[in-house]
Amino acid sequence: MTGSRNLGNVAVMSENRPDTSPNQLLREWRERAGITRTKLAADLGISENYVWKIENRGFVPSVQLAISIEHQTGIPASSWPRGVGDTVSDSLNDSTGTSVQDSDVPDAAA
Repeated sequence: MTGSRNLGNVAVMSENRPDTSPNQLLREWRERAGITRTKLAADLGISENYVWKIENRGFVPSVQLAISIEHQTGIPASSWPRGVGDTVSDSLNDSTGTSVQDSDVPDAAA
């Protein structure tokens, strides 16, 4: 992965068009950035065919892939639909091997 190329502030795009799926946002981001499916697939470590399926067939990426997409594009990992008990925050907790408690998060007022 080459790092974030958050062109055109995807968060603003999704706020202005709340009915737009993250799948469509991914395609629009990639096209505006001038990145081929092949390049995006290589950056994400997946096949070009899988990128096509996410963009055109509405496939939902795994939590880990959604996080990678967020790092690459700025599309929030939490915008992808998840199954019961399959959340981005749970995955982040699992990936560190430790549980994140509310008390571990710094108070914004501090």
